[in-house]
Amino acid sequence: MAASVLALLAVGLAVGCAGSHGPTSGVEAAHVQDAAVYPLAGTPDASAQSEISFRGVAPDQLTGVKVVGSKSKVHAGAIKAHSDGEGASFVPAKPFAAGERVSVSADVPLVGQRNGAVSFTIARSPGAFKYQTFADGSKPVVKGSTTFHSRPDLHPPIVKVTKPMAGTPSRYFFMAPKSGPGQDGPLIFDNKGQIVWFHALRPGFKSYDFRTATYGGKPVVTWWQGRSAGEYGGGTGIIADSSYRVIATVKGANGYPPDLHEFLVTPQGTALVVAYRAVRANLKPIGPRSGALLDSIAMEIDIKTGRVLFEWHSLGHIPVRDSYSVYKARSPLDFTHLNSVAIDDDGNFLISARNTWTVYKVDRRTGKIIWRLGGKRSTFKLPSYAHITAQHDFTREGDGSYTVFDNANMFTPPKWISRALDYSIDEKAHRARLLHAFRQPQGRGSTTQGSVQQLANGHYVVGWGDAIPGLSEFTAGGKLVFDARLLTKVQSYRAYSLPWSAEPNRPPDVAVVKKKGKRTVYASWNGATDVAQWEILAGSTADSVSAVAHAPRRGFETGIPLPGPAKFVAARAVSASGATLARSKVVRVR
Repeated sequence: MAASVLALLAVGLAVGCAGSHGPTSGVEAAHVQDAAVYPLAGTPDASAQSEISFRGVAPDQLTGVKVVGSKSKVHAGAIKAHSDGEGASFVPAKPFAAGERVSVSADVPLVGQRNGAVSFTIARSPGAFKYQTFADGSKPVVKGSTTFHSRPDLHPPIVKVTKPMAGTPSRYFFMAPKSGPGQDGPLIFDNKGQIVWFHALRPGFKSYDFRTATYGGKPVVTWWQGRSAGEYGGGTGIIADSSYRVIATVKGANGYPPDLHEFLVTPQGTALVVAYRAVRANLKPIGPRSGALLDSIAMEIDIKTGRVLFEWHSLGHIPVRDSYSVYKARSPLDFTHLNSVAIDDDGNFLISARNTWTVYKVDRRTGKIIWRLGGKRSTFKLPSYAHITAQHDFTREGDGSYTVFDNANMFTPPKWISRALDYSIDEKAHRARLLHAFRQPQGRGSTTQGSVQQLANGHYVVGWGDAIPGLSEFTAGGKLVFDARLLTKVQSYRAYSLPWSAEPNRPPDVAVVKKKGKRTVYASWNGATDVAQWEILAGSTADSVSAVAHAPRRGFETGIPLPGPAKFVAARAVSASGATLARSKVVRVR
């Protein structure tokens, strides 16, 4: 990658971005193109805690930076390099003042500069209002949840497979149960409905967008977690390795904590997130001339340094008149409601705005909208059957098509069946065509949430969102090949099918249960993927236990009868090749 970038620089070409979750644009020579600046030129409501990010310029070439606020005057600060060496951030020594205009200049030319400087405005306070809160139960055991002898602290939802997957080796599915009366947290289960891993969060916390990624060249699992209170909750992006040990977190930047709608870790070590911030703005023609507006912000953050690599505000790019939201007094107008951010093959951004019924392609360097699909001002004309309403999860797939989850409903109760849609889009010819549509098998609709994922074999996995706690898998021809649902009254924001291999950093768990005079040893290892069988060790002392029984692994927890008297027992996890993976602690038989 580095060699190819140097080659491009040598011939004076712009460096592009590779991959559907591609990197930020490479460092380019100053004479080829200007350095991009974030907040973008013309941003009307930047944060008072903003750092000034420069991309496409080497840190040692970034000289002569001058930042001046119309009220706060000249700002001292420090230049902090981005971890990829393709940019740096000016970190002001003090925050900016509300409502002031900020001017940024440097010795290198900047994207969007006028009279030698880029300028943007700091947000004004929206005034007093009340945020919506989201209820969340805290009962550990509820109808439809399960209980384990060896892990009595875990009560994940029971997974019911309603359409079995025939003739397929083990596959893993990722969901994040939330908003129910039982335990919330990231959940992995297989195509038989057996629990593989469940991470129960503390009461009052939720998790969203649980999936795998690559970080530092190694496989990881990632998810967002935060409290239930607040409009959408300022939370934290979590990155855990294949032993489920947290190795990195993303807590936002520029004063914006990441909200629940997106947490996507790219192979380049960046995180795509969404943030929400209430500001004062002109709400015409939907509301009053001046009122509280909920701006949605798409960001890319350098995970190692926490610096912003991209920041794009709905306000200033999307007119309020494009919204389908209804103004309510004493509440901020949520006019766009961004709910997904992804990167296209050319490095530009793909953004979904639920409340404009539109998905956007946005230029990474300028912030300008390249095209719109759906809504009141679609770039592409589509027949009515291809329209989207209150959609979620817009991304480009491996075959070059674009998928999106069409909720088809904005207000409860839902009247229409939700669908997963797949489009081909020809930017040059300004044409879009609906390739596939997959309807919810039970004919149900959801007003919020949902996801679409295209698999390498051409199948599609769809998470149905809202109050439909399940997922389905379809062939490209529309045949339903797998369907499963969670039996507790919960929701899951998205659902995925992903390869995964893990060996937890804690030992297996074991418990002995006596019933009708017989003792059974129950063994489990939360999150382990390679256990083929369990071996039971028993003895009269803790130091003398030896193998007395074994059995193939049967789901999350395996029960094995204890063949004879013993005072101490342990369990050993064994792989398919017969290798010992781990051993539990020795426990006393009571």
